[in-house]
Amino acid sequence: ALLYAQLVMEELNPSNGLIADTLAGPINSFVDYLNGIVDNIWEYDLRVMPCASDAQGLNYRFPLFSQKNDKPRKDIVQGSNGQKEVINQAFIIAAMHYKGFTDWPLLLDEFASTFDPQHQTNAMDFVRSLVDSQRVSQVWFISHYVINHSSFNTAQACVLDKTNIIVPEKYNEHVQLL
Repeated sequence: ALLYAQLVMEELNPSNGLIADTLAGPINSFVDYLNGIVDNIWEYDLRVMPCASDAQGLNYRFPLFSQKNDKPRKDIVQGSNGQKEVINQAFIIAAMHYKGFTDWPLLLDEFASTFDPQHQTNAMDFVRSLVDSQRVSQVWFISHYVINHSSFNTAQACVLDKTNIIVPEKYNEHVQLL
């Protein structure tokens, strides 16, 4: 019985057993979709690479290739703040796609705040394309950066506190604050 239990444990090992073998393909497909989103926003080649393997098998670390570096970083956590931000948001959008969430709001809390102006513009253009193509039904966008929220000129704006921000010409027309 002990031998059978050990065989089952080896086969179900998430690093080098049946689970790892079964997950590798879907994980890499997900990463490809995620990279397509990043390509729409990022100005230079930035790619999450397939899940890495080492002597123990699948290690669930995702190397990060950047045109700006000589060699890939060992994991996406070693990317810059902007790189991690775009990858995190791409992950959320890819997960929404794979789960079939098309009639759900996309939540963007200070999205693109670590980006330079060109990447901010690209990000807002991409978000607009998600709405235009009906891949998301609405966007709930929290931002202190007028360059970001002003690009959505038909959006309804809700301002809770006007301190230290530039408010749009029209706001709070759709809400009543008590």
